[in-house]
Amino acid sequence: TIADLEPKPGLPPTSSHLASVLNDVKQKRPNLITLAQYHNDRGARWLSKRAQVPIVKLPYTVGGTPDVTSLHALFDISIKQLLHAVGGHQ
Repeated sequence: TIADLEPKPGLPPTSSHLASVLNDVKQKRPNLITLAQYHNDRGARWLSKRAQVPIVKLPYTVGGTPDVTSLHALFDISIKQLLHAVGGHQ
């Protein structure tokens, strides 16, 4: 983890917080920006565009997306999404 998009859990990021995160991301070069399906992705899209880092929205929990119907599916789908985002095999 390089940084959290939310300055505090549940609070949307401010422009100054995102600028600070962008600085950290440019220095440390992460492979991905991850967030749960239920999060608003506005800040992540802003950061992704400026830092050229892909976003992966993960299901977070069973039922997080329609295709995640079991714990096995949660892990399977999450791993596939992460591998796909970093150029791995599915």
